[in-house]
Amino acid sequence: MIMSYNPDLIILQTETFAANGVYDSYAKIAPTYVFKNASGNIEQSLATIGDLLGKSTEADAAVQAYREKIKEAKEKLSKVMENKKVAIIRFAPKGVNMMGGNYLAGYLLHQELGLGKTELIGDANSASLSLEIIPELDADYIFAIDQGGDRSMMDSPIWKSMPAVKQEHVYEVDSGYWLGSGMIAYEKIIDDVLRFLSQ
Repeated sequence: MIMSYNPDLIILQTETFAANGVYDSYAKIAPTYVFKNASGNIEQSLATIGDLLGKSTEADAAVQAYREKIKEAKEKLSKVMENKKVAIIRFAPKGVNMMGGNYLAGYLLHQELGLGKTELIGDANSASLSLEIIPELDADYIFAIDQGGDRSMMDSPIWKSMPAVKQEHVYEVDSGYWLGSGMIAYEKIIDDVLRFLSQ
């Protein structure tokens, strides 16, 4: 299938995608670059792609625009989000869980934008969420990502008793980019966060 695209370059997002002889197969089709983890540091990844494509100037400009967007967003959010906490909840087919601050949207919200995390997530990458735990969820704002999982807990009196729910601070967001790991996805997430939280 990849040969049908006649690529000039093949880029693999993580070393996992190159394992078990896959790299050798791809390298026979076109020069192949393997990231250790492209979503780990999106700025460095974009700079690397810029180098590979001979577009370093464009990549640098995109990174600078992204950094400026982060800076402006932090300034706007600092006025309304001091001592406030957010939670990102994924309703996935395998269960309901909260996203931590180490990857994807969690990394962006908690590390880049500096928004507070709930005690329930702490430093974990993720944590399961059940009706029994909901009373302990100390989030002022909740972002809900629908991945086709069971959302029945949102109809329960326990869910509806949470302060964030009572104050209508639960926001449904698009899984298409909230679970993305590139600069375009991150910029769209920033736009959502500002729209919902800096009103």
